This record gives sequence, C-alpha cells and structure tokens, in this order.
Amino acid sequence: MNQSFLLDLFTLMKERQNEILELDYPHFLFLSPDSWVLYVLHLKDKNLHIILGPIPEQDRTEKLQHLIRLCNWLFQSNDTYTLPQPKTYTLLREENVQESQDLSLVHIYYEREFNHFPLIHGEYLKSRMLAGDLKAIQDFFDSYSNILKLASENIELAKGDQLRSSKNHLIAACGIACSFALEGGVDDEYARTLADQFILKAESIQTRSDYIKLVRDIFLKFTSSVIEFSNPDYSTLVISTIHYMHTHFFEKLTLDDVARKLGRSPSYISDKLNKETGQSFNENLNQIRIKESKQLLIHTQKSINEIAIAVGFDYQNYFARVFKKIVGVTPLQYRNKRGLS
Repeated sequence: MNQSFLLDLFTLMKERQNEILELDYPHFLFLSPDSWVLYVLHLKDKNLHIILGPIPEQDRTEKLQHLIRLCNWLFQSNDTYTLPQPKTYTLLREENVQESQDLSLVHIYYEREFNHFPLIHGEYLKSRMLAGDLKAIQDFFDSYSNILKLASENIELAKGDQLRSSKNHLIAACGIACSFALEGGVDDEYARTLADQFILKAESIQTRSDYIKLVRDIFLKFTSSVIEFSNPDYSTLVISTIHYMHTHFFEKLTLDDVARKLGRSPSYISDKLNKETGQSFNENLNQIRIKESKQLLIHTQKSINEIAIAVGFDYQNYFARVFKKIVGVTPLQYRNKRGLS
C-alpha cells in the first residue's frame, strides 16, 4: 500500500462528510484496489478519526474484528459485542489515460495525399443498397476495386502488420454495410448475425485479393438481405410474413403459426403472398430454407442430413427433392461442384 491510498481515503471521507456525520455509529471499512483494508472510527465528541491498518484483505475476518472491538473498547464503549457492522466503501483508483495526440490540420490536408475511400462512393453504395440494386453493387466493385485496394494499403490500421490492417479495414467495411442494411429495413438480429459471420471469415483472409473479394461479397449479401426484408413492392403484411419466415425457417413452421403471430387469417396471408410474390407460403419458405442450406453446404462439413434438419426439413430425401427442384442439382452435386466433399 502506498501514500496514494491514504490520499484517496481522505478525499473520499471529505466527499462523504455529511453522510458520515449522520450515522448513529460512524465506523467504516475502506477497501483499496490492491486488497488492503483500513478501519476508521469517527469520534463525534472529539471530532477525531481513529485509523487502523492497513490490513491485508485476506486477514480481514479475524484480525480486523479483533481490532475493531479493541478500538471501540478503548475509545467508545465497553460493550463491543453489539456493534453494528461498519459501512464499507471501495476506493477506486483512476488510471492515467494517455490523451490522444492532436492531429494537425496542416498534416491532414497539406502534408499527405488523400487516402480514404471517397465519401461520394460511400453514398452511392448506400443508395444502391437501399434500392436493392445488386447489379449496380457488382459493377461498382468491378470498376473501383483499385480504389479499395489503395485505401487499405495507404491507411495503416495495424502498425507494422499489413495483413492485420486489411482485416481491420474489412471489419470496418462490414460494420458500414450492416448499418446500411439496418436502415434498409433488415431485421436487427439477422443483420448483426450476418455481420458476425463475415467478421469471423475476415480472420481467414491471406491476401489483398481475398480482401477485395470479401468486401464485395459483404455488400452483395447485405443488399440481398435488403431485398428480402423490405421489397418496396410488397405490402406491410407480406413483408412481416417474409420477415417472420426468415427468422424462424429452422422451426417446424406452418402458415397457421404465422397467421396466429400476425393476427390475420391463414387464407388472407396465403392470398397476399400468392398475389405479391407469385409463390405460395410453402414455396416462399422453401426458397429461404434452400438458400440457407447452400451456405451450409459450401462453408461447413455438416452432413446432408444435418443440414436438412438445420434448415427445417424433417427428412433428407424430401430436402434433396426440394433442393434439386429449386437449384437444378442435388445437394451433394452442389457441394462437390464447389470443392467440398
């Protein structure tokens, strides 16, 4: 224990002076950040403080109780067995936080080139994402990949480690894409979980070309989610229905379940889905399940049966039939075509 503990003690006692004086029996324990204890007894009639310690906190029970009784027997009362428990305070030591170095405007604007990704490009990406324009997003990354590459090279986000810096750039880009998607109406939990998956994937990149490809994939995926969750041609009821299917597709979900949740009749929801999406409830649900299963087939080593169950199908054979009808190949053929056995 050092002198700073005593200074902290006196400061706290001064701050709590009124509170201390109002107590019927003003005695206290003060705990330090480094596991020491001080006992303080305030003698009101003499306006004095008796301070005992420091005592190691691990010895607090036996030694401290004995010293408290002894101190009160000497200065207060012969009855040391009816003492109220001392009020306890914890002294929190503020760490010295180094202030950030001020950045000179001269250094920012005149002594270096402009390195950040131009704001106008970010605004364009946002507008195309909110419009659900996948082709525009794809064309953008085909045309401006060099700008992204230069930004990641010129702005160091991990001192002395270019690969770590690229990963940090990618994580930042993922956060931006996620915020755009949330603004576009994507479900909060879905968007954040998707961002978590991409951030984990960022840790596996090994080259700058991997970085560019993954940034593109991030924006394309979040744009797709905007389309799925907030199609402007869909009514509020259909958007809510599709939203519920996206977040519960892995359950044994039925039209009646969704109707009860949304407070509408099953037939009304079924008619709205058919009219606005061109597909029935089950067809919409299967599209969502098969889309999710494709990701599991590509990115995991789970068995076909495990994937079928994970996305909400009861039987592998039925899953395989639905998958082939929608995708055109069997789940195993789809996986093998992408290099996973």
